[in-house]
Amino acid sequence: MNKVKQLAGDTVLYGLGSIVPRVINFFLIALHTRVFTNPEAYGVITNLYAYVGFLNIVYMFGMETAYFRFATKPGADEPRIFNIAQTAVVTISVALSLAFIITAVPLSAALGVGDKPYYIYALTLVMLTDAVVALPFARLRLRKKALTFAAAKITNVLLLVALNYVFLTQVFDPAHALGVFGACYKLAVLMNLAVQAFRFAAEPFFFSHASDRESPALFARINHYFIVVCCFILLGVSINLDILKHFLGSAEYWEGLNIVPVLLLAYLFLGIYYNLTVWFKLTDRTYYGTLIALGGAGVTILANYLLIPIAGYTGSSVAALLCYVFMTAMCYYLGQKYYPIPYHVVRALAYIIITTVLVYGVNLFVFNSQLVATLFHTIVMVIYAVVVYRIERDELIQITRPLP
Repeated sequence: MNKVKQLAGDTVLYGLGSIVPRVINFFLIALHTRVFTNPEAYGVITNLYAYVGFLNIVYMFGMETAYFRFATKPGADEPRIFNIAQTAVVTISVALSLAFIITAVPLSAALGVGDKPYYIYALTLVMLTDAVVALPFARLRLRKKALTFAAAKITNVLLLVALNYVFLTQVFDPAHALGVFGACYKLAVLMNLAVQAFRFAAEPFFFSHASDRESPALFARINHYFIVVCCFILLGVSINLDILKHFLGSAEYWEGLNIVPVLLLAYLFLGIYYNLTVWFKLTDRTYYGTLIALGGAGVTILANYLLIPIAGYTGSSVAALLCYVFMTAMCYYLGQKYYPIPYHVVRALAYIIITTVLVYGVNLFVFNSQLVATLFHTIVMVIYAVVVYRIERDELIQITRPLP
């Protein structure tokens, strides 16, 4: 039980290096949606960063997971493993970056920004930098140097914010719906923060406890409490959009607020998927991760093709949710065959379903007074927290009890 407490502490420490920068970065939404006063202007950013999200995976080529896997084995030569992995990342990243720079003009034309090839140059530099620093940050996590990790991350985002204020003087042009989607997507950042903070702490934790006889039960318990915390975030953000929407600046973006609970739920399942991937990482069957990711990509493409013509950006949000649900289900199914872990499936689904129903139920109530609405939402969250605590109390007491 104290191992769960240890992981919770690590999550808080590493989370500072992820949460504080993202909270600072979160306030850029207000800047972006005021500079780009109509959603069409914001759409170009969303479109380009959609490609960046995919290409970042290609740039890293799974080396972060490989580094954790082999560097934590007994007798491993960690410096040598780090050097090999970093060399591979740098080689792949530089080669891809050169290719994008050389083809920047036709690429910018294909992406609808043909008169601005410097967008491609800038994004290529961003992806190259992210890839090159990823393994050094992973090394800090493995060595549990949380303060150094946090300081570097916070410094990075402060520089980012400063540069945004200095250079955001241009006016951009494409699609209204894409701009609304991109802005509202960022309101789901709080769930993403929880997922990333937990992932930073959990990956080295899982590998370091892989040989423990009781690790399957431990991993199941960790996943359960992760879901509990994420359900509280899902509730808290979704029923307080009447306040959070003001971060979007222009009211033209508010029409897309209905997609935020869907995206929060999608991120929740993505976090569960990250937890479940422990089985193929510990059994050296990482090729299953590639297969599952390809399957998820297929679901995303098909769902977007079918749903966007019907429901626009809401359909795209549902497609993201379907993708992560599919990946989670497949990872669980395959994992139980090769590395059985006694996950609390029924309890987890009960929490997720009840919380989702509560979100949409609470949002049916409309108040003329913001004060009354906020008070009502606060009461709902307090009652929810009390009920969850009473359900989980016995195990929580065991976890927090100090060692004899």
